[in-house]
Amino acid sequence: MIMWRNTVNIEVFRAIADRETFRKGIVEIIWDDAFLVTSLQREDAYLYDEPEDDPVEGCPSGFVRACKGNIKRLKDRKLEDLNGLPGHAARAQQVAAQLPLKKSPASKPLGMTSSDSLRSGELPSGLQHVSLQTNVEADPDAQATQPWSGGAIEHFSPLRTIFPVDKWPRLRHFGLSRFLVKQADVLALLAALPVTLRSVELSFLEFLDDGGTYRDLLTDMRDELGWQERATASRPKVTIGVPLTNTMPGRAVWIDDEVDNFLYGSGENPFGAKGERNPNNVAAGRGMVWDAFDPTHERPWASQDARLAAGSSRAEQ
Repeated sequence: MIMWRNTVNIEVFRAIADRETFRKGIVEIIWDDAFLVTSLQREDAYLYDEPEDDPVEGCPSGFVRACKGNIKRLKDRKLEDLNGLPGHAARAQQVAAQLPLKKSPASKPLGMTSSDSLRSGELPSGLQHVSLQTNVEADPDAQATQPWSGGAIEHFSPLRTIFPVDKWPRLRHFGLSRFLVKQADVLALLAALPVTLRSVELSFLEFLDDGGTYRDLLTDMRDELGWQERATASRPKVTIGVPLTNTMPGRAVWIDDEVDNFLYGSGENPFGAKGERNPNNVAAGRGMVWDAFDPTHERPWASQDARLAAGSSRAEQ
């Protein structure tokens, strides 16, 4: 559960804490010092002003519509899974435990403005866990000139201008998600991380024109970082997430053991051999499909038979 510095969020937190069904699902609380504002962007205002077919007194129509849409999408996420899986029962309990809209403390739309403590160096030197995710889209201005590219090189921002890693000598985890990157720049940042590092997440990265690929990045990590020379217990565990196509938002293929075997053993590159199609794609048979919105959804990214054994009657796409 992520909380921001806003009284409405405190009310939501207390409402969740008072609900037997919801509070047992909280395993971690993250405090974000960003501010929430109550003003709406002009172009979004119509979403909250348009009349609702089934209005709820004291609740904005846009909030009612969004709530109904969320519940529908929650049910749709089942797709063609076999009935009776534990995760489906848990989702049904969530829907049944929904607070009445007119009593919900979060019944007004909110926007968020973010802070930038990373770049200013305000984070403490004893920091052990850093993970940053953006909402950047691949090829944001449709100016990419190469296949599999995340966009034109003009979008490049050196990672060291964002992450003052030399100020974090005790860092144990580093996560980078949804960034437009260059392979050499990612490699240089990883090389600068302290020897205390024990885990790394590199998920949904978009490599710019002439900026490399996941396949080549892993090869360079194996050949140039020297991590395999460290004691086994001191080697960073690397996890990579890549998006699925034509599927539910939030579902992705995640690989870690395959990466570990390649970096520190004799395993094959999970992104395929040099010359194979799409060097940023994980072939079926490697990794697991996880769902950011359903922690019980775990399926092997493998054959149809393997997915059936895991409880899915359809192929992940």
